[in-house]
Amino acid sequence: MLDGALQAEEEVASAMSDATGGFIAEFERRSSYSLRWTASAPLHFATAGELDPDGLLPNVPIDLPVPMNAVCTLHVNLSSLPPEDSTDVILFNLGEAFPCPCCDTEQVLLEGVGADSSWTCLMHGDRWMTWGADLEVALIGQPEGLFVDSVFCPAFGSATLDLTW
Repeated sequence: MLDGALQAEEEVASAMSDATGGFIAEFERRSSYSLRWTASAPLHFATAGELDPDGLLPNVPIDLPVPMNAVCTLHVNLSSLPPEDSTDVILFNLGEAFPCPCCDTEQVLLEGVGADSSWTCLMHGDRWMTWGADLEVALIGQPEGLFVDSVFCPAFGSATLDLTW
């Protein structure tokens, strides 16, 4: 728990949760401008929030829901197979951004021969990640057009999105 404002914040309390996720944090209440809390746990996204100092009363516990989203590792592999052409193009994007800068929803453009890319993304577990791809392939008979699908990413696990064209 941090008390203060901007760079003048100081830690006034900390706590570890018990097996059921409950915790107690006690601190001397001062004339506070703001109270910010943060929570972290292995294999979870960190979370943060604020408390209204005027809503705190001496010796009166408050219920503070602390949502913790489990992490899932998403492996994205985009690759083209021979025969390839210099005019082959794929526009790819993930459908939902998460608090990992690697989970960008901006379009990825790959062109030409050897237009391959791979990356890993940390996303919330037990969720579906939608994705879209727009393919333009020179070779007749190859899949072409707009493709939309999704992949399920389990909590504390991993999933792989392999797109080969």
